[in-house]
Amino acid sequence: MVAWTAIWRSRKSPFPSWLLVSGFVYFLWVLFAQNIEKPRHILPLVHLVLLYGWICFVRNHMSMYRWSLAMVVLAVQFVTGTWHMREQALQLPATYQLAYDLQNSKEKFVLYTWEETRVLQYLDVDFPHKDVLHFSFFLQDKENYQHAKIYMTGHVVKGFRARGVPLAGHLRRVKTYRSSTLADPVYGNITLYEWMN
Repeated sequence: MVAWTAIWRSRKSPFPSWLLVSGFVYFLWVLFAQNIEKPRHILPLVHLVLLYGWICFVRNHMSMYRWSLAMVVLAVQFVTGTWHMREQALQLPATYQLAYDLQNSKEKFVLYTWEETRVLQYLDVDFPHKDVLHFSFFLQDKENYQHAKIYMTGHVVKGFRARGVPLAGHLRRVKTYRSSTLADPVYGNITLYEWMN
C-alpha cells in the first residue's frame, strides 16, 4: 500500500487522479458486473486512454504542428459524431420498427425472439412475445397458439441453426428491418420469419 501511494504521488501525469480512479472503478464494474461476452462494455475505457494520449501529445511539445493536427482530428470527430447522432435521431432502431409494425397488425400471432424481448417489454407492446433459446421449448410452446401465426426473428433462426436444427421448408421470410449497425451492432438488422408447419 505504501509503494502504491508513493507511485501515485510521484507520478508526473497531466491526467487527473479522479479520472484515473473513475476509470479503474469502471473497469472493475465491467469486469465483475457486466456480461464478459459483450466486449463493447469496455469501450469507454478506450476513450480515457485516447484522452490521456492526446493530452500527452499536445502538452509535451506545444508546437503549432501538434496543435493543428489535434484541431483537425477534433474537427473530423466532431463532424462525424454529429452526423451519426443526427442519423440515429432521425431513424428508428430496427427493434422499434419491428414492434410498431407488428403493433399495427390485425391478425392473431405470437413472436418468438432472442434478446429483442427486452426492448419489446420496454415499449410495452400488447402482442404476445417470448424469448426462446431452445428448440424443444419452441416446439412445446407454439402448440399453445394453434390458431395464430408464429413469427420468429432472425436471431432465433441463427441460434437454432447453430445447434444443428433442420429448418428447411419451415421458414418464410416476411420482412427485414434495418437501422444503424454502428449505433446498434447486434440488432441493427432484424429479419422477421413466419414458421410454416
